Amino acid sequence: MQLRRLNARLVTPIWLSCRWYADVSTAAEQAHRVATTAAARGLRRRKAGGAAPAPATFASSLQAPLQGWLDERLEYVGFEARQFPTLQPLDVEVAAAAAGSSRNSGDAEDMRKSSKPAGRGGRGCTTATFARWAQAAGGQLPLLASQWHRPDASSWELGSAAQRLLQEAHAAHEWSGAAEEHARAMIGLYEDFAREAAALPVVAGRLPASASLPGAATSYTLQALVGGGQALEVASAHSLADNYARLLLGCAGQLNGSGSSIASDSGEPEEESDQSFFSQMGSGLQASLLGGMALAHGDDAGLRLPPALAPVQVQIVPLLHYRCDRGSMAAEAERLRDVLAAAGVRVEVDWRRRGPAGVRFGDSERRGVPLRIELGPRDLKQRTCVIAQRWQPGGGGKLGGVSTDPDALVDTVQSLLDEAQSDLRWAAAAAVEEAVVDVSSFFELREVIECGRLARGPWAGSPEDETAVYEETGARLLCFPLAQPTSMWGGFHTCLYSGYQAAEVALFGRPL
Repeated sequence: MQLRRLNARLVTPIWLSCRWYADVSTAAEQAHRVATTAAARGLRRRKAGGAAPAPATFASSLQAPLQGWLDERLEYVGFEARQFPTLQPLDVEVAAAAAGSSRNSGDAEDMRKSSKPAGRGGRGCTTATFARWAQAAGGQLPLLASQWHRPDASSWELGSAAQRLLQEAHAAHEWSGAAEEHARAMIGLYEDFAREAAALPVVAGRLPASASLPGAATSYTLQALVGGGQALEVASAHSLADNYARLLLGCAGQLNGSGSSIASDSGEPEEESDQSFFSQMGSGLQASLLGGMALAHGDDAGLRLPPALAPVQVQIVPLLHYRCDRGSMAAEAERLRDVLAAAGVRVEVDWRRRGPAGVRFGDSERRGVPLRIELGPRDLKQRTCVIAQRWQPGGGGKLGGVSTDPDALVDTVQSLLDEAQSDLRWAAAAAVEEAVVDVSSFFELREVIECGRLARGPWAGSPEDETAVYEETGARLLCFPLAQPTSMWGGFHTCLYSGYQAAEVALFGRPL
């Protein structure tokens, strides 16, 4: 039901959907500021020493759950947290020239100079940083490093979010095959994260040459399907082979056959001989993931965050009444918070004393808190509470008479959080099946796009054909899905546009 409402919203005029998104993200930031300020004041009144400062923005509060999920898996495969310059793409013409040039070409020095991005000469580039690290490690490869970037309120802006990163990871390998395998593994990791933790309907695929990162051998993308035949890139991974190290000799290290790193301290390239260059892999999780979650899960009341990534999983709202014992109410709210926090639940108490309860309920919904515990005078006497479920708005999502006994409360809360996460994952998988339609001709592709779906069909066209399809339908070639249909295995299929024989299918849709 919620997905159908989302599709209906996104096929309305674009100004209306943009206004809805702007209102939802702005309201979430405002509710976060009010709620965290109230929570901090309440703790300062009740505990000596006060509370830790709350994140400045709601977007930044989302980083801890994101980072916790990914870092555990990155550390398992050998990534080390380090700071390094953000990767900048090479010049397209320079990269193309390098691909067809000999290492000993007389134009090599000119290419090296012209391929340095502005402001990144000498040692101030990713390739140079990894070269120095490899040299310090005695040339031992692979070398893996990752870093996080702090999001801010502007991370909700879809227009600029595509250029912003929440997390990026890079690796240096001895040979290009390992870099290629690692790039595919990283896009697979991001796909697992998007499906399991963010509960997003996503498709992982290889970008066409026309949309690949300049200078990369192969680029992969993760497209989130946000309804109305629209898609949003939320992650990418690139196999750079040795293109960057070969072209950026002015700031990149070289590896000889024994694996020792050779880089000039002055930043100038060493004399080339029979040396080989290390291959690179670069990947990143984009800030557009925040917008993807808002579009995929939000409703007219605000955000609906998956429990795995919600900064606050449970909001306790004491219902203060002029006849109730406020001291006993505060003590009970603190007890429930301590019980849930000890069980690993991210919980917060709304200590605001003034204003109707509906205002606090609304702020909780706008921030996308999965569960809200309402504690009133009658609940205090009966040692029970009411639990409201965010993913089931209205009276149907409320459970009354829930015991506040520690074991019973923890079991109930964890069961409801697990149920919500599972339901959202299944809904995301169903959304992919519903949104993607297989086509075999350009006529069918145009019809599917006009109906607000994404089209998947055999493709062997040129970049010019991609442009022609976009001009006629408004849909772009998003990617070549990594999970190809079984019908393509060993069969003969005709490209839906060019008429040539196609070996794989491509996904077409409207980029957001």
